[in-house]
Amino acid sequence: CVGMKGARVQNVVQELQGERIDIVPWSPDPAKYVYNALAPAEVSMVIVDEEQHSLLVVVPDDQLSLAIGRQGQNVRLASRLLSWRIDVKSEQRYENLGNPGYKSLLAIDGVDEAKADKLVAAGIHSAGEFAEADIESIMRLVGVNEDQAAVLKLQAADIPVTQVASPLEEAERLFSAPVEQEEETSDDASDDELGNRIADDESVPRQAVSDEGNGEEAMPGNTVEPEDMSGNVPEQSGREQEMLSPLNSSPHDSSAQEPTSFDTVDGNRLS
Repeated sequence: CVGMKGARVQNVVQELQGERIDIVPWSPDPAKYVYNALAPAEVSMVIVDEEQHSLLVVVPDDQLSLAIGRQGQNVRLASRLLSWRIDVKSEQRYENLGNPGYKSLLAIDGVDEAKADKLVAAGIHSAGEFAEADIESIMRLVGVNEDQAAVLKLQAADIPVTQVASPLEEAERLFSAPVEQEEETSDDASDDELGNRIADDESVPRQAVSDEGNGEEAMPGNTVEPEDMSGNVPEQSGREQEMLSPLNSSPHDSSAQEPTSFDTVDGNRLS
């Protein structure tokens, strides 16, 4: 496919006047396929839900921005490539989902993971503590007015920490989170920012950003819907299965190959 020293692909790049092309190893296994598609970001674990046609991808905390890219471009392109819904989470957030107190915060109307993280950082670790917090703190941390904060406090008081949503129900809630519209970005980003790309003349270059960038906040839940000609997600039957990928997989492992990239002028992709 690539040719000796990339000769074949270089010829295509020249014919396309310097367009960047990335080659992603295909796999019939969606877990391995998304592992390859999100390279060079490391993937800790992939949970496959065939019935919902969705993937929950867990990455190390310091790899989250690289995996989702600026405004979620990386994970959005991976979703288009696989035609699966993809939700990317850091290891810390995935671990938090197993905490009853954290999940009770998510059961409060209007409290998503980002706001739950703020609440935990402020010392509010459960719905019970939320109900006991002062109105000013709720207004500041959740971003609501005084009346709304009072209503949320009453609601939180009725949420037992021991009776929160199951992990599967929580995953379904997170998978249904809305996705922001894709925004155009500059075409002269560096290789480190662009990361692993998938060529498509209608796509936006994948860009990795630092933790201070807009990657994580740009997409609630970091969840994207696959796109096809009809705009629908193909249905599949099956059962949910969990597939683990090693934290430090060898770069030569066939299941975790990084795509071959070639520098270009404007960073568009072809598939």
